[in-house]
Amino acid sequence: MTAANVPLSVSWVSFVVVLASFLFMWTGQRWMASLFAVPSLAAVVVQYFFSAPQTDRSQLSRFLNKIEVGGHRGCSADAPENTIAAFELASQHGADAVEFDLEFTKDDVPILLHDADVDRTTNGTGRIADLTWAEVKKLNAAAKFKDGKAFPHTPIPTLDETVDFCMKRNLKIFFDVKAPDRRAVKVLTGLYKKHSWLYENAAVCSFYPWLVYEVKRADNKIITAHTWRRWVVTYADCES
Repeated sequence: MTAANVPLSVSWVSFVVVLASFLFMWTGQRWMASLFAVPSLAAVVVQYFFSAPQTDRSQLSRFLNKIEVGGHRGCSADAPENTIAAFELASQHGADAVEFDLEFTKDDVPILLHDADVDRTTNGTGRIADLTWAEVKKLNAAAKFKDGKAFPHTPIPTLDETVDFCMKRNLKIFFDVKAPDRRAVKVLTGLYKKHSWLYENAAVCSFYPWLVYEVKRADNKIITAHTWRRWVVTYADCES
């Protein structure tokens, strides 16, 4: 029996067992109702775990194969982070893969940005969630890099633009979803359907396990990973 047909089978078993429990309860046979309640609960647990999506191990092996050098936000020590310039430099230095951070503008355009605001890396100010794409594309992502003169005006790239670049350079991708934003689920799953190359050459990561789980639920062929960090999804969050 495969994982695909277990949930349906267990659902029918659960329905029959629960129905029997109610019948015994209705006829006053409480001990029989309790006896049926235990397997009913067990069936629900089995259904939950067997229906959980899983990554194909061979697919995962192909993705991880030959990843020896990775560029965190591109070659971010020598170029403005999360920009095409940084990915270009990473490729030139022999990177096999790059990691970059996904955020959304006010008008739902997926772009690359690590922080929740543009203050640290650009010549602009404000939360990315409050800025439109028309405003964001005017910003200089190299404005705060070193002395601000190492690179000419460098725009914040869109997600589509970056994926196209990585595909052309054969750079494997780690999508890091910075905020628990469900827009990322729709955007990323749509991107995978548009570019089948991503299934064996990209992974979706986040500090938020429910987000990567939603991605996996939406398309279980997508490789996902939970990036664990202290104070995130724990008792206290030192950042907020």
